[in-house]
Amino acid sequence: MEASEWAAVEAGYVPDPAQLRPMADALELGYDKIATLAVLCRDGWEE
Repeated sequence: MEASEWAAVEAGYVPDPAQLRPMADALELGYDKIATLAVLCRDGWEE
């Protein structure tokens, strides 16, 4: 995963949910947890 892709996910932009799997592996988190975090980040940026 490129640094720009990682930054995009942190900003709440997840064009392809499959991108979250490498993040989950790198952070040693389950996919469901990283997906929840991505949704929370997206919702936080929208306010």
